[in-house]
Amino acid sequence: MRIKITAAALAVSVLLPRFAVGQNIAGSEGLAKLVAAVLQSCPGAAGLTYGGGGADRGEQALRDHQQETAPMSRFLEPIRTCQSATPKEAEGVLVALDAVALTGGADVKSSCGEVASVGSFEIIDRNGVPDLQCPGCSGTTYTLTDWRDVLRVLFTGMHHNAAADIGQQDCNSDVRHTLAESWPSLFAAACTVSGCTRLTHLWRAGDHTDAAELFLRLVGLPGRPANPFCNGAGLGPFADPSPGNHPLSDFADRDPVRRPCDANEDVCGPDGTMGLVLPVVVAEGTPPIANGDNYPTQSCDAGRFRLLNPGGSPTAVPLCPNGKSKLFGKCFQPVVENPVYPGGFSANCLARRTPVSFGSAGVDGRAWNLAVKGDDGRYRLDAYGRPVTGAFHRIHMTSMMTTGTATCRHDGSPGQIACLSLASPCSLGVTGLVGSQVPDTSAFGVRGIEPTLENVRRLIPNANDPLAYPLASRVLLNSMVGIDALQSPVERALVSCISDQNISNAAANAAALIPLGVRPSCVDFDERQCGTLFNYNACDKAFFELCPSVDFLSASPLQTNVGGQITLVAAASDLDGDALVYAWTATAGVFAAPDAPATTYTCTVVGAQTLVFHVWDGRCESHFDVPIQCVAAP
Repeated sequence: MRIKITAAALAVSVLLPRFAVGQNIAGSEGLAKLVAAVLQSCPGAAGLTYGGGGADRGEQALRDHQQETAPMSRFLEPIRTCQSATPKEAEGVLVALDAVALTGGADVKSSCGEVASVGSFEIIDRNGVPDLQCPGCSGTTYTLTDWRDVLRVLFTGMHHNAAADIGQQDCNSDVRHTLAESWPSLFAAACTVSGCTRLTHLWRAGDHTDAAELFLRLVGLPGRPANPFCNGAGLGPFADPSPGNHPLSDFADRDPVRRPCDANEDVCGPDGTMGLVLPVVVAEGTPPIANGDNYPTQSCDAGRFRLLNPGGSPTAVPLCPNGKSKLFGKCFQPVVENPVYPGGFSANCLARRTPVSFGSAGVDGRAWNLAVKGDDGRYRLDAYGRPVTGAFHRIHMTSMMTTGTATCRHDGSPGQIACLSLASPCSLGVTGLVGSQVPDTSAFGVRGIEPTLENVRRLIPNANDPLAYPLASRVLLNSMVGIDALQSPVERALVSCISDQNISNAAANAAALIPLGVRPSCVDFDERQCGTLFNYNACDKAFFELCPSVDFLSASPLQTNVGGQITLVAAASDLDGDALVYAWTATAGVFAAPDAPATTYTCTVVGAQTLVFHVWDGRCESHFDVPIQCVAAP
């Protein structure tokens, strides 16, 4: 008989320090709102704070005993869990579901079906660089491997030969240029949408959103701190944002595949172009940025500019919107003159394409609209304390390229991305499934599976359900020491609160995730991924367990020549009546049937060997050793 909980508690007490109230835990970046909503309903966890940082960071903190639980948008992985002291105790609480949507106009989905998973492309030299840049090609032909291939190449420049190696990223490859110019070939159906011959833009969520992290993971790429989206091409990995530290991807437009700005677009790069991939990050600041500041509609006065200080550090705001250096730390900014404003003017206005300020000949004036400004011309700060210098969410706030559609002025990025995929014809977006439902837009199916609530919730009983929506994932509160062995009072309180169906469902709704609709459940980590024979089910919280017993074992003969055989017969029983699983192991040699109680063993190496018979009842293992001799053949 074995007392499970006492044994686990004793093991953990030696390995882990006492955790103090007020600790900060790491986990998936995009789950900050979920954790915040849970903590609001969890007074017992007062003092616990959430630092985010990404699923890998949270998992490493578990491995290093810096915390006992980690909210993550995926389950524990073997690479770190198997290095922990107690992998058999590792488990998670399934608390919600998450999914991303590939969005486009409803007419596009009706005509085009879903993203292509098969097909070959004859690659043409389109990038302006000598010779053909054709990674992953056979000759000059690029053949898709699956549905992920199209999304990886277009959004991140990661071809199928690169796997997850960011060092092989090529956003300027001729493969990517060719795919971007081949609109009809990107889809499974004929795709006869009028006027669409090439992709206009690809909208994507910000680096710190769960949608971006989840999308990258599901197409086989690393999230933070890597910087794989092509709008940040060449910038490399980026650090966590802090006040004054300019983001390297959220507001960047460095995609080498360029598109000329349309007359109906409200923002534009200084040179009159913007990249294929554009981040859509509707700024949320402290204090909050009002809708009218995120989407100004009042036009700046023609030809009226003032020399104003944009604020921010030289690193955060190195240049003026026209791409020129600052003059005495200031930029010429378009304004509207009106005595109702403090100082008699406001820089929070919509700049015209022309005219532009002194020294900005040939610059598209809409470049000034990429900065979210106050009346005094200072750039507004987002929730991370960063000056908003890349407000691509404004691109269709007053005018549309698709006639008869509404302008896009959503307060949340998911709705804004869906809206832009309709407003800008021949464009697509990737964002969170929840909140992306906008009139006349649709989320595309993947691999023949539609992004319905029913198909997402197929992941609840089975994370590997082949009929589950492929761009969906579980959200869990993971632990490597076991939920029943937590020492931190605030983390125990967090587990208790998040396991409450009412609290977890409300928190999921607040965080734009998908509620389970049922009580949160335990998910066991299978330590056979670490090389063990059996899996101890950490989710089975039985206090007492009667281990199986080996009742009989016969081995004959106990000595034989190399190449000779030994007959083995064993029997076992379990007083709990549990189903038994058998296994034979040896220091050397081969078993005819290593998972059967009766088998034969063949000597392969001269010397003393030990045969071991194992029996497992799903929770506890017993074994019996048999020493034998293998001698050289005469």
